[in-house]
Amino acid sequence: MITKRKFPWFGKQLWEDIFFVHWRVPPDSLKPYVPKPFELDLFDGAAWISAVCFQAKKNRVRHIPLDLMRPGYQLNVRTYVDVAEKQEKGVYFFDLFLNKKAATIGAKAVFQLPFTYAEISYETDGNEYGFTVVKENSLTFHGRFQKGHQADHSALAAFLTERYCIWNVKGDKIIKIPIIHSTWNIQRAEAITIDQQVHPLLFGKTPDAIHYADRKMAYLYPYETIIHLDVQ
Repeated sequence: MITKRKFPWFGKQLWEDIFFVHWRVPPDSLKPYVPKPFELDLFDGAAWISAVCFQAKKNRVRHIPLDLMRPGYQLNVRTYVDVAEKQEKGVYFFDLFLNKKAATIGAKAVFQLPFTYAEISYETDGNEYGFTVVKENSLTFHGRFQKGHQADHSALAAFLTERYCIWNVKGDKIIKIPIIHSTWNIQRAEAITIDQQVHPLLFGKTPDAIHYADRKMAYLYPYETIIHLDVQ
C-alpha cells in the first residue's frame, strides 16, 4: 500500500459493491493491445484482463463538502502493466464506461483516459448482484454474481487488486494517474451468468477468477507526466 504522493489529493470517490472479474490471457496475444512504453505485468507467466464493476458515490473535490454529482455506475476494463523505467506497477485501461454523460465528458478531459458513456443498470436483493452495460444499443456486459464469505489472501488476489496508479499514453508523454486507498479486503465470488463483449480476446471465455469487496474510499491525485519521445 502506498501512503504518500508527489502532490496533494484533489478529489475522492466512494466505491461500493465492487466485483472484479478476471480472465487469464496469453501475453503474446495481449501485447499488441498495449502501447509500447508499457510492459505486461505477468503472474506465473500469464497476462490478465479484468472487468471491474461498481457503484460510484460521494464524488467530491477537496475542501468542498458537497457531492459533484449523483451516484452512478462504472465498468472498467483493464490489464496490468509495468513501465520500462520501473517506476511503479499499475493498470492500463482499455475502456471505462460511465452512466452519466456529463461525468463522462468531464472525466475524459481531466484524466485523459478512454471514458465512454453507456447505459448501466444495477440491481441487488442482498444476495445476488446484477450489472448490465449497454453501449449504443449493443450489450457490452451482463453479469449476475453472488459474493462469497471466504477471504482471499492469495498472491494472485493481491496481484489483481493492489494497484495504486493508472498508466496511459498521450502524444509523446506517458501519463501516470496516482491513487491511494486502504488495502483491499477481498472475498471470493462467483458468477451466476456472464455475457460479455468487453475485449476481443475474451469473447466466449469463462472468467478464471472473481472477487468482491463491499466498499472503498479512493483518493485521486493530479496526473504526472514522463516525456517519452519514442512513443508510437
